[in-house]
Amino acid sequence: MKLKWLTALIMMGSVISAMQVNVTMPQISVNEHDNHRLMDKQVNEFEIIDEDEEMNDLTDELIKDITTQFMDRLVQDVDNQYRVLNYKTIAQFKSSLTSFASDKVIDQFVDFYYYEKDGQLYIVPTSTPPWFDKANDYEVKRVEDNIFEVKQRNESEFHGDYTIVFLIRLNEADEPFIIDVNYL
Repeated sequence: MKLKWLTALIMMGSVISAMQVNVTMPQISVNEHDNHRLMDKQVNEFEIIDEDEEMNDLTDELIKDITTQFMDRLVQDVDNQYRVLNYKTIAQFKSSLTSFASDKVIDQFVDFYYYEKDGQLYIVPTSTPPWFDKANDYEVKRVEDNIFEVKQRNESEFHGDYTIVFLIRLNEADEPFIIDVNYL
């Protein structure tokens, strides 16, 4: 009989560590052949996986990098008519943001701040959105194995008091990716 995963808590002194244990239970079969009994025994197998080694944390550096990269890309150089210099269409511009954020986040910001007219891409002349401030404190909470909630309260002259909440996922290469942005 094989138990796929058994979760065990191991207490060592005052430290508690969560581990997953893959257990194969012994199987004993008895075969009779010419008045002889043959016993086969399968050896116990234990595979211990330390969850702490598999789950990485979203670091301060990664949070600051991804929020800065997204905002740096979102804010584009324009001419005196607010025409975007580096992109001609909304689709082309949105495509340039896909390594930083989900389509939902991209649509949320690009559809609000940009528009197309006569085959050109324009920015709506306004301030940048309320955003993550690297100088201010924030809270990080793991909501799933590789998804983190980053919550920060800020104040600006234009936006007043606001709280921004990001959901950021770490991919297999431990690169951050913004999957949601909300304001409280």
